[in-house]
Amino acid sequence: MKNAKGIILITVLWVLAVLTVIALSFAYTVKLEMKMAGYQTERVAACYLAKAGLERAIAQLEADKRSGPEVDFLGEKWAFNPPAYEDVRLFNGSYAVEVADETGKININTASEGLLRALPVIRDAEHRAEICDSIADWIDADDNRRLNGAESAYYRSLKSPYKCKNGPLDALEELLLIKGFDKSWLYEANDDGFSADKRTGEKFFQNEGEEAQADVGLEGVITVYTDGKVNVNTAGFEALSLLLGMANKELAQSIIDYRAGPDRTDGTGDDTPFFSVDELKPVIGELIYKQFSKFARVNSDIFKIVSIGRPDNSKVTKKIEAVIDRSSYPLRIIYYRED
Repeated sequence: MKNAKGIILITVLWVLAVLTVIALSFAYTVKLEMKMAGYQTERVAACYLAKAGLERAIAQLEADKRSGPEVDFLGEKWAFNPPAYEDVRLFNGSYAVEVADETGKININTASEGLLRALPVIRDAEHRAEICDSIADWIDADDNRRLNGAESAYYRSLKSPYKCKNGPLDALEELLLIKGFDKSWLYEANDDGFSADKRTGEKFFQNEGEEAQADVGLEGVITVYTDGKVNVNTAGFEALSLLLGMANKELAQSIIDYRAGPDRTDGTGDDTPFFSVDELKPVIGELIYKQFSKFARVNSDIFKIVSIGRPDNSKVTKKIEAVIDRSSYPLRIIYYRED
């Protein structure tokens, strides 16, 4: 009897141990599922906050279009509007928005081969000829390989083969498919001791009075969405220098100084934008104006919006990136991505 009672006691203890493990496992699973549900709720909230920021920026761009005049510059509320764009409170979270003018950039689809070779980062690359020829081969309609380029025969030989586009780029990310192109060229900027303008991406010498310079990733200089003309009221120093010719950097600075007004800072109350392309003539000279005016404009319709939403007391964020075309009504979203 004593042995039987001992066996029963041991059995009961084992059953209790097993039930305890099961209970703890169940509690952990429930806790994990509740945490995942909470995380999913925060993700949804972050997404809608980011969408709210996107819609706010779109509304601002539409209002600017209706108000006129037919000129767009960095001193307008679509470009710099802290109450509507910076850490805006909404319900139990906030959003932050940045709006950039794509028309202030160079369209890589229409750029000449000489301009491709002069693009930042690429112009200093050891294999510049290869990457420039490969970009040109990717964009042109034929399958004839340039001296240092690549066509479908090369891309089909890769471990994960694909065809050469033989057409214009639809998004900048396509550059990452092109032979020799480095991802860092597109997104990263070098730290060179310059201070950067948060709105335009332009960088300036920290010492007052020295010439402005630009050192941004290609994403801040090139686009694929425009008609090829560049808004001289929003273009950065690098884009203007490329279009004017790298030997005429001082003229690019003259354009920026003119439009920035007396304080020489874009996006402030004393800006003096160009209201017509003809107003460039006394700034850069008639000889250069004749050539440069073919690529210049003073208004914009293509804008890139980046909106980030974040719920309160959460590390979860949602980023929405969209490119919109407001040339028609209603405006069109021509690129959309969520991260």
